[in-house]
Amino acid sequence: ILYLEYIENCYQASIPAFHLTVQASPDSPPLDFILLWSVVPREVVAKDFNVLEVHNKEIDEMSHYNARNEDRPPGPSNCTRSLDIARVAGNILNGVPNPDEYRWTLRAIKHWAKQRGIYCPYTGYFSGISAAIMTARICQLHPNAIMSRLFNRFCRIFDKWDWKHPVMLQSIIKPKYNDNWAPAAWSLQSSPPGKDDDGKANPVEDVECKVYTPAYPSWSCATTVTRCTRNAIRKELRRVLDLTKSEASPISWETVFEPYPFETRFRHKLQLDILAKNAMIFRKWKRWILPKISLLLHGLEKIQNTHIRPCPEVKPFVDHDLVKWSAESIFIGLHFKAPSQANSETQENNALRTIDLRPAATTFIEIINGWPEKVFYGGKVEVRVKHNQVPQGDAKSSG
Repeated sequence: ILYLEYIENCYQASIPAFHLTVQASPDSPPLDFILLWSVVPREVVAKDFNVLEVHNKEIDEMSHYNARNEDRPPGPSNCTRSLDIARVAGNILNGVPNPDEYRWTLRAIKHWAKQRGIYCPYTGYFSGISAAIMTARICQLHPNAIMSRLFNRFCRIFDKWDWKHPVMLQSIIKPKYNDNWAPAAWSLQSSPPGKDDDGKANPVEDVECKVYTPAYPSWSCATTVTRCTRNAIRKELRRVLDLTKSEASPISWETVFEPYPFETRFRHKLQLDILAKNAMIFRKWKRWILPKISLLLHGLEKIQNTHIRPCPEVKPFVDHDLVKWSAESIFIGLHFKAPSQANSETQENNALRTIDLRPAATTFIEIINGWPEKVFYGGKVEVRVKHNQVPQGDAKSSG
């Protein structure tokens, strides 16, 4: 028996979904689920309808019709996007030569990424779907390899990968029916690299990491990766390669999966506090803030001589002034590099350098305060950004 603690319609999500929180017993820890759904007229769905079909003209046309009625851009809308998740999962499994070795390798990749702090799409790291597609691509390239070799090849190939080229399991699927509105991809540009149809700069070319889904309509599932998080991922890949230089020797999995010591790695941290008066408001407030953390990272990346590494773990805390409020913190590690020799010659004392984090933090706060529901919860939500510094000698300041 499961006890339903909370249910909410995620109306702001790009894909229609319900957020469920259930408990096995009143004293057990809560479990969160995201349940996808789609509303399709019964007359549109054929008796032999297969959700894993590449595309279904009637469903996609109805989706396009709904998009026009809701004043949204032409193309795949709610129905197609929701069905696309099942299509992607099915196409990934159908596209690997050995599903069993793929599953074991993906489990190892996910566990390693979580342990090393590079698994969380909200903070710009791997997501579940991007890790699955990247692992499946390695399995395609090495169809007869076992898990340990696939793990090593994963690190070796993506350490050297040119991210100007996307990771793809197959070419982008185009609709069989020739309608002007039916695109081959969602959130991808089909025009030549660097320019769109109007001759303007193509924003997709500016992303740091491109991983395309193997289903219609294709979409990029790694758009939240920033320059600093991509560098952190690449550094962890190289760490594995250093630990497994000899492929003939057995891999020390305990060392490979050793947790990343974020607490003691950085002397300087940027702390993002999320607070709300009760649990229900907090869930909505947090769901609004998390997808926008990448915007804060982009702002911090503009600061010269600063190395950034966000921590994917969200940590609850108790505010002394707002004891009964729900509160959680997200930390971003900061390492301030020494200036170049040319710049240091013009400074009398490098220790007196000033790094201004306020522009990035202020811009981020302004975006967060644009929450549409804030008018209903005035004085019941709060977000803070502050700098923390560990005393000298208590932390090893390094990326």
